[in-house]
Amino acid sequence: DSWHYTYKPSGLFGWNREEFMYIGEVDSDGRPHGGGFWYDSSFHGECLRGEWVHGAPAGMWFSREYGTGAHFLQCAVGYATARSDCK
Repeated sequence: DSWHYTYKPSGLFGWNREEFMYIGEVDSDGRPHGGGFWYDSSFHGECLRGEWVHGAPAGMWFSREYGTGAHFLQCAVGYATARSDCK
């Protein structure tokens, strides 16, 4: 499944229409669910590839901000302790 929308950003410099889209699996309500790709063309929009749970990114994902090129990676980190003073 995929969907594509355009919108007019608010603010002083919001005169151009921007677009966002999602390509991937969806749940019964049409929200991103499973593996997929999100793209938003605005300056602070992002390209996000990864796992989704009922419309929210979850699990491991990789993101790049469109305008600045900043990269983000989210992955699970485990923590365990065997100290006796931790209950």
